[in-house]
Amino acid sequence: MARKKPTSPDGSSDNAAATPHVVRAAGALMLLGEPEGAGPARTALSGACEAVIVLRKHAELLEASATCDVLVLCAAGDSPQLRETLDSLHRQRPGVACVVWCDKPTIELASACLQLGAADLIDNASPLDVSARIAKAIKRTRQWRTSRRLRATRAKELRDTSKQLAALQGELEKQVGVVAGQLAGSFRDVAGQLKYVAVATELETLLRQELEVEPLLRTTLEFLLRKIGAVNAAIFMPDDSGDYSLGAYVNYDFPRESAQATLEELGSALAPVFEGQSGLHVIEDAGAMPVREDADLGATGGPAMGWLRDATLAVFACKDKSDDCTALIGIFRDKRTQFDAQSLRLLTIIGEHFGQQLARLVATTNRAAKHNRDTTWDARGEAA
Repeated sequence: MARKKPTSPDGSSDNAAATPHVVRAAGALMLLGEPEGAGPARTALSGACEAVIVLRKHAELLEASATCDVLVLCAAGDSPQLRETLDSLHRQRPGVACVVWCDKPTIELASACLQLGAADLIDNASPLDVSARIAKAIKRTRQWRTSRRLRATRAKELRDTSKQLAALQGELEKQVGVVAGQLAGSFRDVAGQLKYVAVATELETLLRQELEVEPLLRTTLEFLLRKIGAVNAAIFMPDDSGDYSLGAYVNYDFPRESAQATLEELGSALAPVFEGQSGLHVIEDAGAMPVREDADLGATGGPAMGWLRDATLAVFACKDKSDDCTALIGIFRDKRTQFDAQSLRLLTIIGEHFGQQLARLVATTNRAAKHNRDTTWDARGEAA
């Protein structure tokens, strides 16, 4: 006689019922008391899972639920212990599907299972499609774990991206700081250049109005004092013999009775040194002249030389188009108060524009003198 295949509680063959739903899963069966449905529940769980663990202690359930795909709580009926177990699993293992297999389910138990997150409630008296329902619970657990892994992966990616963005932000802030510093520096440079352009335009307008040498000298020194401040200043000009004499000066702290003589002496000493140079030269000590090794400002032995050794000197050599020196502009100050960069830049601008206007006046005067020499005048003073 052929052996009859075991049947499940719903009357169908275990193998027939389990075959479509067998998955690589592990399940845990928790026995609360001595329920009548323990055997059918274990049979149904075995048909859906490869491994089944039967537990009786709550602590063992929490430990096993960390690796199980489905939990089946088998109870005789509704009880505080069942609800406490459901609540504990819901709080500590929210992702593991929990199925309640009960001998005597009630509407109150069904409501409690819904509130406490149970995946299903199976009536032991009439279990329908048990294997399919267990498989559905397993699928729910796996979907939750997959979703959790995806969330963890995305969270890690977001953290990594956040770190990269933070690093890029830091680098960008550094670059922005560098660019901002460069722009600020450029702006300051441009603003400074515009300031000097305005000074040069103002000076050019003033000097163009002067058509004689003496008013030109006076206007130049007045402008110099207004822009640079209180300082000893002098303009030395060559005569027909090539010797330099004092054209105009401003006395700030020279002794009044000897100021002109002292400046005349300085002009005689400075001219041989600077007339062959171009542009601006600053000297803090006459005994350490860097512009010409054979120059000795103390050679004249006058009192001006001793004073100059304790002073700061800035001299600008004005040149014409032929590179001949047309004038020397010098400013003098006690060496304890050095000339700043702005004062030296202003002296350069003043020297350049003064030299240009002086060259124009000299050229105009020379043309007029040549015209007078080449023209024959009658007794009435008219050109013949």
